[in-house]
Amino acid sequence: MTMASCKRRYRWSVATMLGIALLAAMTVESPRGVDAASLHLRWDAPTTNASGSPLTDLAGYIVYVATSTHACFGRSFFSVPSPVAAPAAGDIVEFQVSGLEAGTTYAVAVSALNQAGFESDCSPEATGAARTDFTVTPSRIDFGSTSVGTAVDRVFTVTNVGNRDLSLTVAGYGLSTVAKMFLLLAASWPVVLLIRLAERAGKGIRTSPRDALIADSVDEHQRGVAFGFHRAGDTAGAALGLVNCGQVCRNSHRH
Repeated sequence: MTMASCKRRYRWSVATMLGIALLAAMTVESPRGVDAASLHLRWDAPTTNASGSPLTDLAGYIVYVATSTHACFGRSFFSVPSPVAAPAAGDIVEFQVSGLEAGTTYAVAVSALNQAGFESDCSPEATGAARTDFTVTPSRIDFGSTSVGTAVDRVFTVTNVGNRDLSLTVAGYGLSTVAKMFLLLAASWPVVLLIRLAERAGKGIRTSPRDALIADSVDEHQRGVAFGFHRAGDTAGAALGLVNCGQVCRNSHRH
């Protein structure tokens, strides 16, 4: 088989891979970037009725939430039971409003409800942006014990192990891989320039989240080894790819 035949086979192989990549790109992708968010609310518990008499029959609260002002008595609300029927001065009530959209500003108003079902006027409205929810696992940690009268310092670290960095890393590698396939079809230098820009953009997208994934996957004292192993594997893969390509073309030329 001549070198021209080898080139033709290589072109057909790359064209087939490009077609598979384009077909995969046409499939419907699942939604991403959906974050559950919440607002943490605090308010002073009421201690008297509107008439000034002591409050002894408090049943709970109604928390009104809206994406604009005038949340009071709106259609979106949450019922919060009161832990006591007769709150004491200085009692604080806390409530977490969940299922909101991260970054969106919400208006909140709170009213009190007695055991007879009568509702008070709303509190002055407060506004705030919902923040993304997160959980910590495990929820309880044993820090050990210490003798009475002594103090011991302990360190508790919370690490984000979400998949956002993984999604960006995969997207960056995918963009670079698909862009390189189009080099086979390039017939002028502007096309080559655009392909190279796309390939470099993929590298820019994947580098930081990939490094974050590596750093979060190992102990702090082993990060140097992890990054060195990644660089060694990257270099070895590039070298083996060139050797394999040369061997395939040489064997095809012999036949």
